[in-house]
Amino acid sequence: MAHAAATNLAPATAGKSKVGKAFAIVAWAALVAVAVAFVLKYVFHYYLNYNPTAFDPYWPRRAGLLLHITGGMVALLTGPWQFFTGLTGKRMNGAIRDVSFSEA
Repeated sequence: MAHAAATNLAPATAGKSKVGKAFAIVAWAALVAVAVAFVLKYVFHYYLNYNPTAFDPYWPRRAGLLLHITGGMVALLTGPWQFFTGLTGKRMNGAIRDVSFSEA
């Protein structure tokens, strides 16, 4: 009987409905739009206004701050791409391994 019950289960990889796919696309678009808006409003300010007034107390440490801002911007804008394309888990580790060995 246990075998008969197990064959009636729906597969775990059943496809999403059209509504689910549409919701996912809208959610990803909103997430990317918020990330781009954040970068445009708060990040480019430091690149476009490179002067002591714009950096205020951070002017003596501006090099480290710009590196921090640049790294955060790259992570923020490439993060959705990583999950959208499925570059996670074993495939991502394989891609990193392939790149690191090809550069050696």
